[in-house]
Amino acid sequence: MSAHKYELMFIADPELDERGLKKLTEQYLEIVTNEGGSVENIDIWGRRKLAYEIAGKMSWSIRCRDWADFPLAQKFFAVGEALAHLDHLEAQGRVRRQEIHGKRVYFAGVGDKI
Repeated sequence: MSAHKYELMFIADPELDERGLKKLTEQYLEIVTNEGGSVENIDIWGRRKLAYEIAGKMSWSIRCRDWADFPLAQKFFAVGEALAHLDHLEAQGRVRRQEIHGKRVYFAGVGDKI
């Protein structure tokens, strides 16, 4: 048995309901335990707005029907634009940024919409 400790994180489809999310979590736990691992702690962060998700809802001047049709290179630039916009909103005090486990998480201010 390995003495190494590892951290596992997964991001689920935001359209997934609570029952589906619970099932997905149980599947990951089963994979870990079936491979001889053990789970010491489960830290559920809840639903968050991700830059990728925000970028998919922004308006872009590119001829695609929806986010799924964007070429990969364009998605890369779009996510960068979304992050720059979130930084701008943070400077205006409209969102708050917090580092959680080395990841940037943005929270809208009270009454503000992103």
